[in-house]
Amino acid sequence: MNSTKPAHPPAAVFAVPAVMMLVALLEMPYGYYQLLRLVTAVAGAWIAYTAWQADRIGWAIAIGIVALLFNPVLPVHFERETWAILNVIAASILGLAGRALTRPPKPS
Repeated sequence: MNSTKPAHPPAAVFAVPAVMMLVALLEMPYGYYQLLRLVTAVAGAWIAYTAWQADRIGWAIAIGIVALLFNPVLPVHFERETWAILNVIAASILGLAGRALTRPPKPS
């Protein structure tokens, strides 16, 4: 049985929701925010799963929290100002995770 760990998602899977979160700081139609939730939840679940499988537990938990926060099934409701802060934090987490998880590991 082959027990290879799954490859991490491509950099775009980290970048697209992060950029969408920053665009969400502008005044956008409601449908945009619904799409943001869906894209972030799917991308976040994928990233968290692959990070967990690669024993990058801290990243898996951080991205899992982002995915849960933005999930479209049981939406979390905050004021617009709070979402603006959360969008910047979540975009930063995705950017840092993308940098950490898409680089080849350092040789030991």
